[in-house]
Amino acid sequence: MKRIALRRSPIQAVLVWVAAFVVVPIPFTAILWATLGPMYRSMLTPITAGIYAYIWMLECVWLGCRPRWLDRIIGLPGIYVLHGVLGTGALALVIYHQYVLPSFGPAKTTGEIAFWTLVGIVALALVMMADWLDTLVPPLATVRSWLERVFRHEFTVWLHRIVLVAVVLACLHFNLVFYIKDLTAFIVTMDVTTGLVLAWYAWVKLRDRMFAARGKVVSARRVSSDIVEILVDCPAMRSWEYGNFVFLRLPHERGMHGFHPFSIANLPGEHGDAMRFAVRINGDFTERLYRTARAGMRVDVIGPFGMYERFIARHDAHAPIVVYAGGVGITPIIPTIMALSGTNRPVTVMYTAKRADDLLYADELRKWSASEAHTLHMQVGRWSKAELAEQITDGAIYLIAGPSGMIRDVRRMLLRHGVPGSRMFYEPFTW
Repeated sequence: MKRIALRRSPIQAVLVWVAAFVVVPIPFTAILWATLGPMYRSMLTPITAGIYAYIWMLECVWLGCRPRWLDRIIGLPGIYVLHGVLGTGALALVIYHQYVLPSFGPAKTTGEIAFWTLVGIVALALVMMADWLDTLVPPLATVRSWLERVFRHEFTVWLHRIVLVAVVLACLHFNLVFYIKDLTAFIVTMDVTTGLVLAWYAWVKLRDRMFAARGKVVSARRVSSDIVEILVDCPAMRSWEYGNFVFLRLPHERGMHGFHPFSIANLPGEHGDAMRFAVRINGDFTERLYRTARAGMRVDVIGPFGMYERFIARHDAHAPIVVYAGGVGITPIIPTIMALSGTNRPVTVMYTAKRADDLLYADELRKWSASEAHTLHMQVGRWSKAELAEQITDGAIYLIAGPSGMIRDVRRMLLRHGVPGSRMFYEPFTW
């Protein structure tokens, strides 16, 4: 496999966030400040807040296109975190904007509809997508479970696209404000930018639907009571980095037309030309996949995405690696540790699951640990804090993969023991 020689600094991620929140809106506010009449200068602060909120909304739309170059810097989970924080920040600024700067007539109507649309989108995202909140507010898990029975995966995806409605309404809003609509340079800049972002979004979604890589299910077998292993052959995707994930959909199956992320559990060529996935039932999409997956089914594939190999390449080639994995979270870890075989790099894996049959690929892991000087610890049930802390090694880097609660607890444990965040990597699907 081709090794990644590029070594990126975490400062790049910081710069991405600074650019998104501060730098990108500056040209638009600068044009407004240069053209707004003296009579309205006293309202400059709430007007600026509204501009920032609107630009952040446009950025959310653009981030929804999953830009590949940005994935290489902060990873796709990082993109979705940025997406969520920008959307929540936009809502906060809009609340301030509306409270301090009332409008009238059609401008008021479009602004209020856009506001309540944004409120609904943020609320839906927090309840339906942000699994990490379950550990902070346990009743949300019950609410989500009920909502998932009412709203299928594809429906929630389309609800999130209502952000486009909020963007269009907000655009109409500032085009109708009497002291803004005559600022030709500002209006043209905002409208052209809006049109370009919406056009790009439409093209990307059309491209994903029409021109996604096509594959087919080679085999599907149950590996536990609620986990199915699926092999997918995709001629257009013969190589990927270890630890990568892709988005899959089954376009000919009812309720499975939306793309869903799954980690690839093998290296290229390890199962012929097929990608291996271990899928746990966790929502209506995976439940349908669990019930209906069979050989010959068409699969559309987008990707690959992920940063495991790039993260490891940033650090010293001889640095020990310590892995904390839980349940189906082992799937990106399997190809990662297999790719590192023969490098004389010490690797320790701490793997746990709730049930014995949820310890996926246990035989592969035992064979891997026996072949080289690696350490494997597997057990049913949680590790104690002391057992987790025992694996902390000088100069090591740490890979964490599993449920969001486990990731959070392991990170806190490592931080308490002085491990810097820059030496930890986790790629949760809690978006």
